[in-house]
Amino acid sequence: MNPARRQHSDSEAASDSETAALRRRLQWRSRRGTLELDLQLRGFWRERGDGLTRAELESLSKILDGDDEEVARALASEKIFRRAGNGS
Repeated sequence: MNPARRQHSDSEAASDSETAALRRRLQWRSRRGTLELDLQLRGFWRERGDGLTRAELESLSKILDGDDEEVARALASEKIFRRAGNGS
């Protein structure tokens, strides 16, 4: 393999690994203080978790920095469910 291509491939693998680690950390942080919120967030992860981009994970991290009421409002407004670029 071309050394430049190998380096690019290695950096992609590192990036994928970092994104996977971020995803796991956010799933852990999604465990909240109320059962209702926990259930909603579990559903979110089941439906969308594996497909989230790094940017979407970083946005989700900011939402999860909020208290339970702020996270619940984001869920209620479906802000947390909107996909970048398609608004669904």
